[in-house]
Amino acid sequence: MLKMRELAIQMKEKSERKLLKQMHKSNQMSPRTYQLKRKDLEIWVTKEQDEVKRTRKVFEEEWLKTQNIIKLT
Repeated sequence: MLKMRELAIQMKEKSERKLLKQMHKSNQMSPRTYQLKRKDLEIWVTKEQDEVKRTRKVFEEEWLKTQNIIKLT
């Protein structure tokens, strides 16, 4: 499930970068706007990747707790 989320983030990042680059090259977007949008995309990607890492850590902690409870019974 987390792998699928990571893949979805990567695919969206790739498509957004391609779209931004295309719009910039065809002068549909100013260089300043291009830089701002690119930075916004980077911030979004970083935020989403951090969320995936936090979720993975929670899953691992819960799994370890479950294993310990099973060992005790």
